Amino acid sequence: MTLFLTFVLSMMVTLILIPPFMKSATFLKIVDIPDDERKIHKGKIPRIGGLAMIIGVILPVYTLLSNQDEIIFLYAGLLTLLVFGVLDDRFQLNYKFKFLGQFLAILAVVLFGSVVIYKMPLLSDDLLPSYFAVPFTIFAMLGVTNAINLSDGLDGLAGGMSLLSLSGIALMAYNVENTVVLLLCIAVLGSILGFLRYNTFPARVFMGDTGSQFLGFTLGLAVILLTQHEGAMISTSVSLFLLGVPVLDTITVMAKRISGGRSPFSPDNNHIHHRLLAIGFHHHEAVLIIYIVQAMMVMAGYVLQYQSDYLILSSYLIVCTIIIGTLYITKKNNWLVHSGNIRGETSFFERNLHWLGNRSRLLMILLIATGMILGILFLSAVSFAERLPYDSLIMASIMGGVFFCLFIFRSRRHISWLERIVIYTLGAMVIFIIQGHTSLPAEIVQYQDMLFALLVVAVILGFRYSAVKTFEPTPLDFLVILAAIISAVLPEIQFISKELGLNMTRLIILFYALEFVLVHVSQRLDILRYGVFIALGILGFNGI
Repeated sequence: MTLFLTFVLSMMVTLILIPPFMKSATFLKIVDIPDDERKIHKGKIPRIGGLAMIIGVILPVYTLLSNQDEIIFLYAGLLTLLVFGVLDDRFQLNYKFKFLGQFLAILAVVLFGSVVIYKMPLLSDDLLPSYFAVPFTIFAMLGVTNAINLSDGLDGLAGGMSLLSLSGIALMAYNVENTVVLLLCIAVLGSILGFLRYNTFPARVFMGDTGSQFLGFTLGLAVILLTQHEGAMISTSVSLFLLGVPVLDTITVMAKRISGGRSPFSPDNNHIHHRLLAIGFHHHEAVLIIYIVQAMMVMAGYVLQYQSDYLILSSYLIVCTIIIGTLYITKKNNWLVHSGNIRGETSFFERNLHWLGNRSRLLMILLIATGMILGILFLSAVSFAERLPYDSLIMASIMGGVFFCLFIFRSRRHISWLERIVIYTLGAMVIFIIQGHTSLPAEIVQYQDMLFALLVVAVILGFRYSAVKTFEPTPLDFLVILAAIISAVLPEIQFISKELGLNMTRLIILFYALEFVLVHVSQRLDILRYGVFIALGILGFNGI
């Protein structure tokens, strides 16, 4: 309950603060103007989301962890970053002043909060002497802080990558009972989700340097507190996987700048997200690709957390080589993805889907396929339901009565919000029934997961070809799906059972499929209503 309240409080404070901050940003002149070719947004965008995120984290963390030395000096660091970050967002400070603010913030937690890297990869159990450990810790924290700051190039990118990294750190902290790191991560996760509500493409607010430096600072702090904890026994080299894409991106970009005789802090278009855009990926596609890579690296870190440093480091080098090599090959061979991006060439999928003729025909096929799969899942579940709890049957009866009344006074143009509630509740009950309250035929059970996989394909294609604006995907949608999939496949998560993770994944897939159908069936509403009414009737009859 403490973790839940921390998460909700942080998210709600951030959500509440961002709108008034956005209104004041223009007056304070804390806005991002697209006056640089590296910037792809249009119009003035407030750069004040980071301020709301910091306040959203400070409140719950102070309430729960105010007696911890690391957290007391975390406040000093956060306030320092806040001051320098807001000044940078307002006046575009020179990078030297940025470094000064970061250095002072890091100094507070390193010298006074005892956040120091004493254990290093490949050095067995030998501890570093303080005269080396302290400056190395400051250097490492500066690197991570700037890695997140430099990766903040697309809507939802820095926030989404940080969310994935902090989720992995939180899972590992829970397993080793590191309460400080766990609560800190949960609070920051809440603030990120609150911020992403306004930052997904097209963004209405940016986190600015205040937010990106805050995320990098807390990520570096959390990784150090996790891997340097005495009883954790977690390999220190796993930090590379947990920090994932931002560290790889920063190292490769700075190396390229130095090799070209330029300052490592000079701006350019060599970041991974720039290179994905250059080969023709759309904004949201580039963000999704980076999310997937980041999620895979975090999962690898979780799985390898107790393995040898040699195995972890070699695995990390292999992954980095694959990523860098793939980007190099695509650039060298002028590989393009979508038509009209650079040369007007068509993509592989567009060429092979040409026979469908037009968008509407493809959508009709996808809708029919999705409807048939949902029909099989719903009708098979309610037809063979058994041993259902009494309250579930009462709920089904109430839903049936409500839906019957709505059916009589139905609108022929749209689905009402009450009908939506009934349909989504029935979907949740179907997942509950599938979980263990049904004696489905072996054939249905055998192909059940395949049906959900087909739903995923149908919904993804629906995202791609839908012309309905209310069904456009955002990076936040992809984060939700990734979180569900990770919870289903990641081994040894102590507080999430394997079955619970699998059913969370099924539920999210089902809800997206229902949404796909509901926003596209304006011409076939009665068929949908008949189907829901029949499913409720069968469920009630079986209950009786």
